[in-house]
Amino acid sequence: MRSAVFILLSAALGTHAFNVVVNPTRAWRVSARLASKADSVTAEADFDALLESTAVPILVDFKAPWCGPCKLIEPMIDKAAGDYGDTLKVVKIDIDQAKGFTKRFALRGLPSLFMFKDGEKLDSLEGAIAQPKLDAFIKKNAPDAKKV
Repeated sequence: MRSAVFILLSAALGTHAFNVVVNPTRAWRVSARLASKADSVTAEADFDALLESTAVPILVDFKAPWCGPCKLIEPMIDKAAGDYGDTLKVVKIDIDQAKGFTKRFALRGLPSLFMFKDGEKLDSLEGAIAQPKLDAFIKKNAPDAKKV
């Protein structure tokens, strides 16, 4: 039986993270993923301060690590965080680490996306969605948010 040695190298370059798997008997395999520019919040006090201090619209992704649909839309949320730059704030909240949000916002399903502006909730979506629906949700609730 042949044993292979695998080496994992990781590097970060700007907004991209790279994973390289090296198998000496085979070709190199490189995968790149977009590093998230979204903020994570676990304390309600931090979230309230963010709502009060942020002038741009805020897209909030309520999620959980065990949630399959949450994992499905995560790349779209990360992309939105990078695409809209300073014209839209993107925040991720893990409801397992911040259980108070579940009751506060009457979360019934995951993922749940909420849009806030000037401290007020504008709209929400629940469940896995496609990229065009996310883009329409952002455009409807944050018309001044522009892709950079």
